[in-house]
Amino acid sequence: MGACTSSRQRTNNNDIPIIQKSKVDQRTSNVKLLLDQYHNLNVLLDLVGNTDNLEKKTRDHINLLFVTRSNITILIQHSLKKMMKEKNISRALTKEDEEWLYDDLNFLSKIGPQFQVFLKVIDILFENEDFENSFPILSHSFQQISENIKKMPILNTYTVTKNTSV
Repeated sequence: MGACTSSRQRTNNNDIPIIQKSKVDQRTSNVKLLLDQYHNLNVLLDLVGNTDNLEKKTRDHINLLFVTRSNITILIQHSLKKMMKEKNISRALTKEDEEWLYDDLNFLSKIGPQFQVFLKVIDILFENEDFENSFPILSHSFQQISENIKKMPILNTYTVTKNTSV
């Protein structure tokens, strides 16, 4: 085989410029971090017990957390099923399939508002003494998840819709 004697530098068309690469990595890490926080939220919501002795307003806010979790679950399942259909894959969804969502900007734009609702409800519940007294450890854990989500810059770009009420 002959050696290349060209003085022209070979370009690799598959390379992503450094500036674009950092943006792609940031989006990927944001979706991954949001999904990790979603799974933490699932664990905490499974620990919530009987809310009958709480005030109605507090119960309604806790129920809104459950609704938000269900909405995020539906968005995850719908997006994954759509991707699997495009790839002609027919099998049950697994947690590992969520890696496909890391680069999906459309998915990120759909779950962002759901996480904003979650943040608002957590802020309201954190100020609620009834919730603090009934679930002191859960309250602290919810606050930690909320702080972790607030650190993500991607959520600052979404606005709340007119029909969103807390």
